Amino acid sequence: MQTKENFHILLAIDSLIDRGSEKVTIDLGEAFLELGHKVSIIIYEDIVEFNVDARIKVYKLNPTKHKYPRIFSRLTDIENVHLFKKILNSIEKKNGHVNLILSALPRMDRILSLIKDNRIYHVMHSPLSIQSGIQDNIWHKKISRIWHMKRIYDNRQIIAISDGVKDDLIKHVKVRPSFITAIYNPFHFDKLKKLAAQSLKAKIGLLSKSYIIHVGTFTLRVKRQDLLIKAFALSKLKCKLVILGKGKDEKEIRELIKKYSLNKRVIIAGFHTNPYPWIKHARLRNFSL
Repeated sequence: MQTKENFHILLAIDSLIDRGSEKVTIDLGEAFLELGHKVSIIIYEDIVEFNVDARIKVYKLNPTKHKYPRIFSRLTDIENVHLFKKILNSIEKKNGHVNLILSALPRMDRILSLIKDNRIYHVMHSPLSIQSGIQDNIWHKKISRIWHMKRIYDNRQIIAISDGVKDDLIKHVKVRPSFITAIYNPFHFDKLKKLAAQSLKAKIGLLSKSYIIHVGTFTLRVKRQDLLIKAFALSKLKCKLVILGKGKDEKEIRELIKKYSLNKRVIIAGFHTNPYPWIKHARLRNFSL
């Protein structure tokens, strides 16, 4: 589908590691391509774990590493601003003027927050008060983290992926953006149906005829697999719980499974590039990338 006016859209993100926000960024880029727009991506960290459409050029920031005491960290940010602008100028010389810049995730947001450019919008993928630990900390740490977030996002243009994320930013993080709206994530339903129709590649005996599935990054603070496992233990359901994903809190999740004596009922099946056949055949889905 071609639109009457074609734009050049730049997506800036921390990396393209196999996680939810990164997957959404790839999906968004592909959706823009289908609408006839041109898409470029700049990544902070040199990690690309997705198959990126050949029409999308990926540029690496190669950031200056933090070498100052934390109080002087803004000096490193300023150096990285210069690197970003240099890449942006190179992209525009090769591929034409960039009409829109969408920034996602903390490290890239931190850099772009120092650039005054009406083309820049920060995309918030999860409740920042939870992600940054604002709600869980004692008062002086809470104040410190609120100040840090406000320094990045105050007076900036923001797109939240839901009304809940938008309300959290204003109510709990106390951010006062110059513009904010909620736009939900894109989904390519025909593509998802084709992926779900593929065969379920599970080990023999892995799944019972009835199972509940959770798909999400292993981060207890944000995804709360601890509550899921506890609730499953209390439920006494006659089925299994399958957990798909990977992340920094996998050890803690395995310890919780052992704590509640669920070793035979909860299965950590690892990360799968195509989780949709698992989701399709589940009795109940908890899908939280």
